[in-house]
Amino acid sequence: MKNDSSNSERNDTTINFTELKKELKSKKIQLNKANERIATLNKMLDSCHERLDNNINEKSKLYDEVQKFQVMKLNLQLKKLEDIEQKFLKSEHRAEVTKKLLDDSKREIAILKRIINEFENLSFYDFIRNNRSNSYSKYFKK
Repeated sequence: MKNDSSNSERNDTTINFTELKKELKSKKIQLNKANERIATLNKMLDSCHERLDNNINEKSKLYDEVQKFQVMKLNLQLKKLEDIEQKFLKSEHRAEVTKKLLDDSKREIAILKRIINEFENLSFYDFIRNNRSNSYSKYFKK
């Protein structure tokens, strides 16, 4: 009987060994498939990283361009403001000069009015004697 039990054990061991071989082969196939899937996913990940880097670089370039255009816009606004300020200062100066000329003309008109009034009030006797008023003498001595 020992032979039978030894034979039976051998058959069980052979069956177990064969099953283990099949299972090992199956696991190797699964491992290879998993490794292939990992390799594919790694390639996809690398591709995604590359696209992400490209997008980051593009965003950085766009940000720099936006900054550059904002600076250009501010410079243009500043130039326009400076031009407006210069025009305002010129107009203000023109107004001051014109006011001074008008004030001078107003004073001269007042003097001439006084001279005319004095001539109107001059008597015939003073006119013949060529007596002129003080205002007339001062004005024409300039």
